[in-house]
Amino acid sequence: MKTSNVIKFILALSFCLVFSIDAYNQNNESSHDILKKNSLFGTLSFGLLKSEIKYYHTSLQYERIISQKISSKNVPTFLRMKLGRMYNSLNGKTRLISEIQYGLLLGANRNKIDVASGLLYIPGLGGREEADLHISLSVGWRNQKPGKSFFYRIGTGLPNYLNFGIGWSF
Repeated sequence: MKTSNVIKFILALSFCLVFSIDAYNQNNESSHDILKKNSLFGTLSFGLLKSEIKYYHTSLQYERIISQKISSKNVPTFLRMKLGRMYNSLNGKTRLISEIQYGLLLGANRNKIDVASGLLYIPGLGGREEADLHISLSVGWRNQKPGKSFFYRIGTGLPNYLNFGIGWSF
């Protein structure tokens, strides 16, 4: 299957899943606890190998809050989709990347721990010409006031060891 067809399929499936789950989860929540449902943010991520930066990537991410509560507790869940470019210093090539993750925002007020897992698709990782599909994990600290739009995030995970992002919720 061509790279562009796989990316189109993942994005179409993601959007269908986000909007079908959102239609199912219409809750009455207090306005104090609500985060805005949609977010766009940019990230810069680094991957290390033996204490040296071996790749970095920049990406644009779309995040949709699926539900604001789990079992009457304020634990927002989200679906995150990412498109970006990765530069691999091992072979000097730049590749398109796409990722989809499901996660939780834990914490109160403006400081939240962002925990997510999903799938990362990278064509030609490590100098090979075939496409790779990887499990991705991320944990980050997110600073966003409830009801406000601007936020920033610092995190770590697999396969990215360090990432920084800023964004806008709407």
